[in-house]
Amino acid sequence: MSHCAVTLVVVLVVLTTLCSGRSLSSGEVQWLLQTSPYKSLPQEYNVRRRDSGLEYHSVTKRAVFDSQCKGFYDRGVWARLNRVCVDCQNLYRSPEIENECRMGCFATKYFTSCVSNLLLPVDEYQDMAALVRGS
Repeated sequence: MSHCAVTLVVVLVVLTTLCSGRSLSSGEVQWLLQTSPYKSLPQEYNVRRRDSGLEYHSVTKRAVFDSQCKGFYDRGVWARLNRVCVDCQNLYRSPEIENECRMGCFATKYFTSCVSNLLLPVDEYQDMAALVRGS
């Protein structure tokens, strides 16, 4: 299978998934990359050799920490708040939105706007942000 055909298959899977109203998990994207017949991945994927072949590190294993968040540390709550910023950036396709949303430990108007624009319960997410912020 040619590189173009594999790329087309991956693009079609992603588009079909997005059109169905659900997003791909990092595991699904990782599986698509691992099943590709091409072993050259972009540099942003941390790949190292093992005797058994290539080992792919999950992109989701990044540290979940924000030095501005000095309150209650709960990885699940932080992940939900962070997901708002990621989804908002994907919605508007503007890279600076994600950072602005997360700034001050989710204390900006960008975060509140993102929660509202994603049709999520604003009060609930503001309470979670205050808990993580310690305010």
